[in-house]
Amino acid sequence: MENKTINFSTSDIKVASFILSKSVSLIGTERPQKRKVVFLFERTPELLQLISDYLTNKALVNPRLLFESFDNLKRIIFKEIEY
Repeated sequence: MENKTINFSTSDIKVASFILSKSVSLIGTERPQKRKVVFLFERTPELLQLISDYLTNKALVNPRLLFESFDNLKRIIFKEIEY
């Protein structure tokens, strides 16, 4: 039996930007549809706590890192899209 890493995935660029700004590594992307990108992160207890903090408005983040992460994810999205 193959050992697979359980991932957390989101297509919400704002959630993904927050996760990246907290130094969680992006492990990949998927493109289930031409105009949709899913961001993949390794599921860890720390990641699940970050998401909980985000969803309950308890998260604190460095704005510069958040916006840099957002811009980096947009580059990933638009680099791969061909019109």
